[in-house]
Amino acid sequence: MLANGPDIGQDETVDFDDEHWLDDLHGSEREQRRKLLRLLADDGFSEQELRVAVAENRLALLPVDRMLGGTHSAREIEARTGLPADVLVRMRRLVGLAEPGIDDRYEFEIEEGEPAILDIRPAIVSIVRDISSGRRVGEISARFHNTLSVAIGEVCGRIGSSDAVDRVCLSGGSFQNLYLLGRTVVELRRRSFDVFLHAQVPANDGGLSLGQAMVANEHLRQGE
Repeated sequence: MLANGPDIGQDETVDFDDEHWLDDLHGSEREQRRKLLRLLADDGFSEQELRVAVAENRLALLPVDRMLGGTHSAREIEARTGLPADVLVRMRRLVGLAEPGIDDRYEFEIEEGEPAILDIRPAIVSIVRDISSGRRVGEISARFHNTLSVAIGEVCGRIGSSDAVDRVCLSGGSFQNLYLLGRTVVELRRRSFDVFLHAQVPANDGGLSLGQAMVANEHLRQGE
């Protein structure tokens, strides 16, 4: 299963839009998160630290984690610093992505054929309805990510049944999203798949570049 994300700019500067770190935010909320991401990056937080913090809804807590030396819950931070936990939670909902503890998802359809087509239009309609009704951004994001993980599981399940396949490799930059990756792994293992993940080679363009280099080396070795 290959799920690619967009490229990072050639100047090695992270593009927050391309990384989907601003998804589901609009107007002032989107600009507030962009400003926070830039401040954190300028403060020395690495791309990987930012990526993990966004996926775990901890972006606003990164400076506090650094100060306290480790990852802490909002209540733990309140106990140690006096910062109100409810304020920290509201900040997390503003600058984070999928909220934890939400198992709901949106509907989707799979049109039979060769190839089969995954139709997420029902999900998009529901997302627009949720946005219009004022549902929390983090909840909408969680339900959307849950939809993708279940859809991936359903597609792989159908392929597994028809082609006697019981192994799935998850690759592509989208699976650097830890929330999506975790949910997808659970969904696939629930369906009795053996799931293979990246361990030494990046899932995104870093791994792609390595593969391209290997292909080029083989062409050179054969004198082509």
